[in-house]
Amino acid sequence: YTGYLASAHQVAVVLDLFDMLADRNTLLFVDPAMADHGRLYTGFGSEFPAMMAQVVSRAHITVPNITEACLMTGMEFREIYDEGYIRTLLQGVAELGAKKVVLTGVSFEQDAIGFMSYDSDTNTYDSYFNHRRTHITEPEIFFPPPQLAESCVVSACMMLSVLLLISLCNASGKLAKIRRRRGMAWNLNAPCRC
Repeated sequence: YTGYLASAHQVAVVLDLFDMLADRNTLLFVDPAMADHGRLYTGFGSEFPAMMAQVVSRAHITVPNITEACLMTGMEFREIYDEGYIRTLLQGVAELGAKKVVLTGVSFEQDAIGFMSYDSDTNTYDSYFNHRRTHITEPEIFFPPPQLAESCVVSACMMLSVLLLISLCNASGKLAKIRRRRGMAWNLNAPCRC
């Protein structure tokens, strides 16, 4: 998982880490946090979106907001848009190399906000929207901040991986004990005669 990267140096470090540590089974989840409301965050130069696009190009899943997606793809930022515009933007981010794109902060109605996603492998779209509550006495319930949703997804994936690893280690350890008790060497190439 990568989120806010503050400099070109940090982008280079992350790309190097991807090269060193990632294999075909590694899930790369990228939040290209760098902009909102049509402009880059303070401290970023106009060259930074191209650098972040390099990180996104390696992602299995990326979660830009509309501004970030526009800056990386070169599409014009619009405050008022339709579904066709969002689909084109999703495809543009996927063309950078990301397999699945989840565009956050999407709103087709004044009282709803959420996300729209695109899976480049299956060429399918999905969406989720949450409606604001209109009663003044109730706290405003809205779509959770993207970082909260991302953290939940990544945490769930990591927990499943840890549980699977623990299960495999336990199974491997039990098999090794059985083989030792029966006087069998631990040879992965030898057929198991348990």
